[in-house]
Formats: sequence, structure tokens, C-alpha cells
Amino acid sequence: MKKFLCLMLSLIMVLALIAGCSKNTPDDTTSEILSVDGNSESDNSDDTSVADESGEDVSDTNNVSGNTRSANTGKTSSGKNGNTSSGSSVAKPHVPTIKKLRVQVDGRTVGANNTISKWLKKNLGFSIELVHIGTADIGEQLGLMAAADNLPDVFTIATGQPIYYSLRDSGQLLDIESILNDYGPNVVAARGKKQIDSMRDSDGKLRCVANCTESCYDVMMIRKDWLNKLNLKVPTTTEELRKVMNAFVYKDPDGNGIDDTYGFLSLRGGARGMMTLFAAFGATPGDIWQVQNGKVVYSFLQTDRMIPAMKYIRSLYEQGLLGKGVDFQMSGSAYNTVVSEGKVGIVQDNCWYLSTDTSWFYADPTAEWIYMDPIKGPNGYSGYVNYQNPYFTGRTCIAANSKDPIAAMQYLNFIADYDNMLTVRTGIEGIHWNYDAKSENGISYTEKYSVDTALIEDGVTATYVLPFLCEDPPRQYLQSVCIDAYNRRRELETKWNGVLYEYPEELIKREDISLEYTWYAWWKVQVMIKESKDIDADYAQLVTDLKDTYQLNEITKIYQKAYDSGRR
Repeated sequence: MKKFLCLMLSLIMVLALIAGCSKNTPDDTTSEILSVDGNSESDNSDDTSVADESGEDVSDTNNVSGNTRSANTGKTSSGKNGNTSSGSSVAKPHVPTIKKLRVQVDGRTVGANNTISKWLKKNLGFSIELVHIGTADIGEQLGLMAAADNLPDVFTIATGQPIYYSLRDSGQLLDIESILNDYGPNVVAARGKKQIDSMRDSDGKLRCVANCTESCYDVMMIRKDWLNKLNLKVPTTTEELRKVMNAFVYKDPDGNGIDDTYGFLSLRGGARGMMTLFAAFGATPGDIWQVQNGKVVYSFLQTDRMIPAMKYIRSLYEQGLLGKGVDFQMSGSAYNTVVSEGKVGIVQDNCWYLSTDTSWFYADPTAEWIYMDPIKGPNGYSGYVNYQNPYFTGRTCIAANSKDPIAAMQYLNFIADYDNMLTVRTGIEGIHWNYDAKSENGISYTEKYSVDTALIEDGVTATYVLPFLCEDPPRQYLQSVCIDAYNRRRELETKWNGVLYEYPEELIKREDISLEYTWYAWWKVQVMIKESKDIDADYAQLVTDLKDTYQLNEITKIYQKAYDSGRR
């Protein structure tokens, strides 16, 4: 197994977890099974009603959310989504033949007999048994479980993990195509045909779905109140952006008479922290493999796009517009502090993060943040890019020996519904929270559940939905921002003439090839932006290093072979 790739993918999955529901992070590295059916193992009681603190039953078997409003919109949700869909398609009916569904997750442990587990059982007709496997040893643990014929019904494998191919080749992964079409309309609607097809194996069979969407891209937000004060408009081009950033840095937009403001900051830092700036030149400094006229091209080798983008960003850096000389990066706490203190005019971050963890937006009552359209570069490029393809962090599979694979798909279909997912991650109205139109996300948590630990103990967490992460921005306008980012990226990909969405199987299995080439390129690009005296010459050396040291020519042949064989 390639140590670098596994480390990178493990980090991505951990970050996805951190973005889940609380500040707590998992520290488990061994398999742990926890029954969360609301009853002890020896208790066969069917009493799964959900009661509020007064003892009143608020679970309605005909209502997905206990007749509660979505925390996002305040709208009432209805329809039992084990057998129906919130979209236009309706799942075929199926009566589960199991009492428990075993689901592998990597996350925080929830309390037994919790409210959410009862709510899930009431709606699905069966309990969920969580099987916790640490990210670091998921391949080993799944391998041991497979050898013992004890795989969970539903489990997720990080993209690029060789264990996927081992389980596939030994016949332990279910071909989910028919049950997905018949019992997973929410899953199909959430992922889309293009992403679903990209998950097919070389034999054309579909043995997994992506565990998350591809629409979590970096977007930009800007201080409208600063624009108004300085009599400026929202920038739409790279040069207009330069003008605005300059004013934000040097014209005292906060009015305190001190030179302490920033024109632009990104939590990610480095080249990855300026993806929207690169996109204005049609470039992306990431592990992206594009197709031009039938030929596969690595993004860093598009020198006609990368070099102009770097020279533009270098000019911003030299003018003190990128964090006034900071290393393009701050720690998360320092970043949040600077923004919350009202010192930053433009931020770029992952749209999911911006829409779910934005207390700093509200820390400064004078700040008026608005979404900013992607800027256009000199050649007309604009849009969003990501630093890695595929963006999804894992493959969600159903075990071939699952006692009720249709019930497993019903579970995925249920949590793929937007309102159901929100209920799992924010709780039930009247128990965990009360609707408050004046709050930043429409939620005012009750005193009992005002801290993360209490919510997690009662099952309100990302844990249950990890096999199928959905977008869940609590503010409606930022939900539309994420959708817009998704569409804009597709526009940019059209100009690129296509993007490959999956690591070729051959590349994962080639132990003689290092996959550290992207990290090396990221680092060199950042250094060049800050220190290079001749970007053209230094970038030419980077290309040589990628080809000679990191076997990029051989890697390109592998990607080309995969593309020619029909992989997209």
C-alpha cells in the first residue's frame, strides 16, 4: 500500500469528520462495535418512541422528522423515506427482513439508547449497529472481517485503498446497480449520473457510490460594507480585484487609523489557498488530470496557464495584498481571530466550511459579508477548481453477503434525503432545538443540548451519515452558493475538455511509483510565488523534476490507458 496516498486520504477523511457536527475528533484506531438501537442487546422491546423532556411522544411513524421543520428552512418535512423520495422518483416498497443493519463508520461514539437511533429505527423499521474502524487501519480491519465472513452491511473505503480491489476480486462487494435504481432515488439525485458512472469498475459493474458530493469547492466572500465605505464595486476581473484588495489594505476600511487590515486571506494557505485566483487563468495547482483533444494532461504541466497565474499572484504578494507578507497561511484559530476582529476584506474557503462553521461572520456586527462571483482573467477564464480529483473521499459499498441488501440501500436512500440528513446532524425540534428565525442558522438549542458532548451522546452527529455525506449548509443563501460553485466548475471543465474522476486501478497497484508528485509541485509553486527571481526558468525545472524524479511520463501513460479504455 502506498504510504503517502493512504496518509493523504486518511487526512482528508478526518477533515471531513471534523467538519461534521462538533469540535471533537475521533481517536479510535481499532474496530469497535456499538449497538445504538435504543435497546440493550438482550432487550427485544419494540418501544422506539421518541419523547421530549416532558415525556410526550414526538415521533410520528408517518413523518420523517417527527413533524419538525428543517433547521435550514423552517419548513415542515413529511414522507417516510425508507420507501419514498423527496424528489420526483419514488423508491419501490420493501419490508425489511432484518432487525439490525451493521454500518461501518469512522467517527465519534454516540451514546446507547439515544434519541436519533430511535428516530432512525422508527422510520427505517430496523436498528443501526455502528461498527467503528479507525481510519489508519481500515484496510487491515476490513480484510480481517472479510476473512471471517463478517463484513458490515454498509462500509466506506477511502479512495485509492487497495482493499477495495481485494474485496472486489474476491466477490465480496455487491453489484448495486439494480437496487440503486429501484430503491435509491435520493442517492441517484444527490450524486448525479456522471459521478455514479465514474465509480464503475473496468468490467462496467457498479459496486459503490461516492460517499460525498463533488460540490465542496472554494468560494470567495467579500465585505460589502467596506466596498460601500470606499465607494467601490464588487470586482469581476483580476485587475479590479487588485484595485479592491489594495484599497482594503491601504485605505483604512475599518476606520481605526491603524495599518492593520488584510486584503485577502484563505484558511487553506499556500497554492491551495488561492484556487479561485488560479482559476481566473484556467489553471489549477492540484492533482487534476484533464483531457485535451483526447490526450490526458496533468494540471501542473499546463505551463501556458500556470505561469501567468503565478506571476499575477506574485505581483499581489509583492504589493502586500496577500496577508501583508504572511506565509499565505495562518493557523485556523489565528485565521478565525483575524476575520472575526473585522480585519479582512476578502476570504476564500471551502463553501461547505463557509456555510456551516461561520461564527466569525457574526462576531463583528458591522461586517456585511456577501458572496462574490468568480473573477475573470485576461483570457476569459473564471470558475472554481479543486486541488484534488476525485474530490470524494471514499467509496460506499454494500457487502455481497448482506442479509438484506435492499434494506442497506434504504438506509443510504434515507440519509441521502436533505431534511433527514439535517435532522441527524442538527437534532429534532422541540427536543434538541427550537426554531429561531433571528439566529444565524435558524436554531436555538435547548439548555440540555447547548454543548456538543450532550448532542453527540444523544446521537446528533455526523456519525450516522458518514457513509453518505451530503451538503448541509444551514443558511439557504450559502446552499445556493455551493450549487453555483458546482455549476461554475463544470463550466470551467468544459473549457478544459474534460476531467478524469478516478485514480486508475493500475496506479494504485504500482508499488514502484511514488504519488508524492503533487505535494512536491504544491510546495515548489508556493516557494516560487514568494521567492523566485525567474518564474519561467524555475517552473521549467519543476516540470523536469516531475518527469525525471517522479516518473510523471509513466503516470501519464497509465492515466491515458485508463481514459482510452473508457474510464472517465
